[in-house]
Amino acid sequence: MFFTYPDIQEGSLAPEKADRVIVIAEALPTVEIVRIERKFVTLRGPTIGDMEADVTPTGVTVYLGGFDWVTFPTPPHVLQEFPDLIPLPNASYANVDTVDLLEDGI
Repeated sequence: MFFTYPDIQEGSLAPEKADRVIVIAEALPTVEIVRIERKFVTLRGPTIGDMEADVTPTGVTVYLGGFDWVTFPTPPHVLQEFPDLIPLPNASYANVDTVDLLEDGI
């Protein structure tokens, strides 16, 4: 099954996998990128060792074994290595009412 952290209902994963998800979530902000191959990365952290992951626009996806995958929010320092995945800022345009207010000095 595919899960998105932190929206995983209790009991959805085997206890050992649920524990691993917590360890990964805590380690992701400080992981080191060891290898990048296309959108696949090897991440290294003191509590997770080396871990294979897939970086996508929706996050970092980790295979837990069996049929279980979990997608975590991508840490900024990992996302920086994939500029094509960084969301573009939303364009903002002034509407006519706003321009009129600005011209009137309000």
